[in-house]
Amino acid sequence: MDPEFADMLKAQCPQTKPFDFMAYYLDLLTNKGLLESDVALLSDPLGIEYAIKVVQDVPLPNQSTDHEEPTN
Repeated sequence: MDPEFADMLKAQCPQTKPFDFMAYYLDLLTNKGLLESDVALLSDPLGIEYAIKVVQDVPLPNQSTDHEEPTN
């Protein structure tokens, strides 16, 4: 990408928080992609598989990630 064009876009859309990949892929899986590349990603079975994996692999808040069985 042209560095000057990239700088102009960054100035117009400053990023105030980290990119939320789970939300991005969830949007794609619910037909809310904005770009042709979004549609292209989901036109390939591997792209769909990857998007589903990203959404499933992100732990929910207060969800344990160590998968230990509770002890009584």
